[in-house]
Amino acid sequence: MKPSLSEETLARMMQWRHALHAMPEIAYQEHKTADFVAARLSEMGLRVERGLACTGVIGILQGRGTSNRMIALRAELDALPITEDNPTLNYASRHNGRMHACGHDGHMAMLLGAADHLAHTRNFAGTVAFVFQPAEENENGARRMIPHSQASASLLRPNPSRRTTKEPSCSLAKVAIRTTVMNQKRNALLGEGCYSDDRDDPRYHQATYPWNGYKPWQSQK
Repeated sequence: MKPSLSEETLARMMQWRHALHAMPEIAYQEHKTADFVAARLSEMGLRVERGLACTGVIGILQGRGTSNRMIALRAELDALPITEDNPTLNYASRHNGRMHACGHDGHMAMLLGAADHLAHTRNFAGTVAFVFQPAEENENGARRMIPHSQASASLLRPNPSRRTTKEPSCSLAKVAIRTTVMNQKRNALLGEGCYSDDRDDPRYHQATYPWNGYKPWQSQK
């Protein structure tokens, strides 16, 4: 049987998304957003790490079972420097020239929903790290966040990162897998595209099309 979220959690997720949509903040300025996320994680009983790469937040949750395994689930904190022209929306941006136009408010609400569900059930063994990364929009938030986080450091193993995608060309039965090359030795588990001036460079890909970049089973040099 597939686990399902409670009606209470779904209602909270909608409230969280609306609240976050109304307070958009751009890269490394996500202070109110980080406060909001950290407060919700603390209310759920998670151990919270803050101030990672300025505004990054990580919530740590232990399962009931005994295991040294750990997995990270990630969302982005930052919005875009765009003006939202929708005065009839009761949760429209209250920050002039800032808008969650790339879905990060929804991503954060979904990640908080996952944390809420798992915190209530704890029907798993090991540890889950809920990673809220700053500055995903071309500002190297992942690159700055990893060295400053004990939780992230423990996740930096030579394994591919796994990330769901909303790309419509993927069937519901498949999950896109991508690897971001952070340096010569390690793979990053936080979101960042691998960019190059040469579009024929095999490392080049846009973060929403992970299958166009390195494959996890290929040698990365």
